[in-house]
Amino acid sequence: MAKNSPPWSRSQARRLDREAPERLGMPSLLLMENASAALAAAIRQICGENEAPGELVFLCGPGNNGGDGYAAARRFLGGGLPTSILALDAPDPSRAPDAALNREIFLRSGGRLEPLPAPDRLPDRLRAREALLVDALFGTGLSRPLEGRALALVEAVARAGRPVVAVDLPTGLDADSGEVLGAAIPARVTVTFAAPKRGFALGEGPALVGRIVVADLGVPPWLVEEIGRWSEDRQ
Repeated sequence: MAKNSPPWSRSQARRLDREAPERLGMPSLLLMENASAALAAAIRQICGENEAPGELVFLCGPGNNGGDGYAAARRFLGGGLPTSILALDAPDPSRAPDAALNREIFLRSGGRLEPLPAPDRLPDRLRAREALLVDALFGTGLSRPLEGRALALVEAVARAGRPVVAVDLPTGLDADSGEVLGAAIPARVTVTFAAPKRGFALGEGPALVGRIVVADLGVPPWLVEEIGRWSEDRQ
């Protein structure tokens, strides 16, 4: 991670996803594995700083943000802290192959997927558990308002009032504008990758991100700095 990286846009985050494989030969699966390692380390530190939760509940979406959650959850299996996943939808292998693979690895490793309760029952279910929630539902790619089951789930989790660690950014927060896209999950801590995102300091961002931890993805600082200087008008 480059020190004092300026906030990144959605396009800059996508650029890193392209540049690491193309210029470094770094597969996207390795980026996800590095992200999950950094996320797991941050969660362990958070648990050490506060009263340890009774369990970890990962909320995983169908894309790469969910893949980060599956991969990080695997790292807690058998470690003494009960860990489970509430999944919105399974990743489509044709659209999110790395996420689909990490879901399969989690299951083959003995991980447990919990049935997703109806949204009207979820807040009470979560309030009754001494759980730390890990929000890996949607990341920087979300650019339109949530709807349907996803919207209902996000609203239910927000009402539950449990402490939340957000993966890259809180679900429902626009990475560029800080606008809430229908509904959002407030985080106690946001573990973001490579650099903060612009939306953290704009609109509703400051009220949603909590404490920000910038995690290293294992790419060289010069590439992070180069992408930090790049902007859409210099393509």
